[in-house]
Amino acid sequence: MMITKNNWLGTNLSNRIVNPTVDFELLITPYPFKKMNFGQAVEMTVKEIGSKYSNLYLGLSGGSDSEFVLRAFHKHNIPITPIIVLYANEVESKYAYKVCKELKITPIEIILTDDQFLNCLEEKIYKRFNSPAYNLPHVMFAAEYTEKNNGTLICGNHLIGDGDDLIIDDKFAFSNEWDYFIEYTYPAVNKIDLFLYTIEIMYSMFPESNEGTWNEYKQKLFNIEYRKKIRSNYSDLVKSKIRSLLVRKEGYKHKKSYEWTKSEFCEIFKNYIIK
Repeated sequence: MMITKNNWLGTNLSNRIVNPTVDFELLITPYPFKKMNFGQAVEMTVKEIGSKYSNLYLGLSGGSDSEFVLRAFHKHNIPITPIIVLYANEVESKYAYKVCKELKITPIEIILTDDQFLNCLEEKIYKRFNSPAYNLPHVMFAAEYTEKNNGTLICGNHLIGDGDDLIIDDKFAFSNEWDYFIEYTYPAVNKIDLFLYTIEIMYSMFPESNEGTWNEYKQKLFNIEYRKKIRSNYSDLVKSKIRSLLVRKEGYKHKKSYEWTKSEFCEIFKNYIIK
């Protein structure tokens, strides 16, 4: 189950499962909130999660988002166990191990085979959601481990941009449907995206100006060593299977992401900001 404060964020994925041609939508029900700077919002949100939930696990990919999440919980003395899923991601995994060593945290390690990866991709993702979300199996296995250990899974999904895309008003905020698949595949798992748990932290992430790329902006926001987004290095067998799923998917046309311009996004929340 995806958890957010006051259930302010939801999706229409229950409809998507029944009808694979339905467009993906995010359902937003704002609550009154105060504008905060990012550091204040992180501290408030991490402490609130820590006071309500125990036995926390983190899907630690080695990217800057999940690394920041680990550092945030560690900084505020909230126990959390990273899960590193090893499969075709040797470069990013080095960053994951590096931060664990620095913080003196022992991670859980899950090593996948081609067969395990492909079975998850086809049976738990493609057939159920009509989506070849080939970067998702890693998180699925982290969720499976969390479920078996009666834990709460923390993830690093957010609504700001990513990668080397320029920050522009026309695509100011967006989200992809696969970020929310876990709650339907592992409904017994409490899943919390730190950056989406409160409106305060979500809203505090957005830049005031449109300078540079999203990755450059995130590096400054997170104060984490800059690195380009690193893609998984799949085997030829897996690449072939992914291509076949992409071709098969052409039979279903639906919108897989939800996005807002800057003015549209600000309009949603402007009447809920406490002066």
